[in-house]
Amino acid sequence: MARRSFSLLLVLVLAASALAQAKPPTQQPLPLDPLTPAEVAAARQIVAKDDRVIAIAGENPRVVVVLFIAPKSRENGEASGRWADVVVHNDRENGGARVLVNLTAGSVADVVRLTERNVPIGPGDVEAAAALALESGSVQRILGGPEAARAFRVAHGAMTRETVNESRIEGVSDRGADPDDPCTTHRCVALFFRTRGRYIAINQVTVDLTERRVYVREGAQP
Repeated sequence: MARRSFSLLLVLVLAASALAQAKPPTQQPLPLDPLTPAEVAAARQIVAKDDRVIAIAGENPRVVVVLFIAPKSRENGEASGRWADVVVHNDRENGGARVLVNLTAGSVADVVRLTERNVPIGPGDVEAAAALALESGSVQRILGGPEAARAFRVAHGAMTRETVNESRIEGVSDRGADPDDPCTTHRCVALFFRTRGRYIAINQVTVDLTERRVYVREGAQP
């Protein structure tokens, strides 16, 4: 009985060893491959701990976007290593920074200060703008009342046949040109509302994220 148990254990060990050898090794991303979720998380951590970034955007700066970037080598002009372009916003004092992260070395290669206007709008900003807008009585009236407004959600991804009739909110950066327009210097988001397969209140609602104010232009119709 003992010999049989030992033989069975040996078979199991050999089988496990064979499976481990047959499993292909984890493939590292190539220089031009998109960022992996692990690399995005690493870029965020590297930026959060960098003293130059903290000096501009404060402790735990809010990450707006993390983008893949492939700087070319000076020697042969080809992409080398893994890099990320990270933009952060200083929610307390406004403004922000664009940070070049060398993921291969695990360090920050460069930091550029950004004015409030030049910090791009990210998905989190659209969520924040939508939340502010849906609290506005004027926006609620446009959408058909408070109950109807609560049905709207920020759209994630392209509209499909299955989601065409959902109540969706889309947002884009709204930059002014008039010196008297707050959105000339502030970070603003223009919101678009879609329900039952059609847009309503097109280009009528703008949210000033810098001042946390909602503007509703006259003429909006439900």
